[in-house]
Amino acid sequence: MKQLTRHWRVLVLAFAFTVMGVLIGGVTISRATPTDGEPYRVELVMADQYKVQKALNQMGKQGWYFVSSVPRQDGKVLMIFRKAQ
Repeated sequence: MKQLTRHWRVLVLAFAFTVMGVLIGGVTISRATPTDGEPYRVELVMADQYKVQKALNQMGKQGWYFVSSVPRQDGKVLMIFRKAQ
């Protein structure tokens, strides 16, 4: 009887970990894949002149135009881009 309950516990734990992995994996994948229909994009960059310029260059190569920026209190800048049409 003890052997049977131990197997059920292991089975339930394995099922729980599998479900958690699928849920967490699905959430991170859905956040990481942007859709093609997004007209705007926001990037968070350190407020260093080199890093801001690098972000502008990279986004320009990907077809995004710079719209605006919002400085933050933590030394970073939110940069807002619009998709080229």
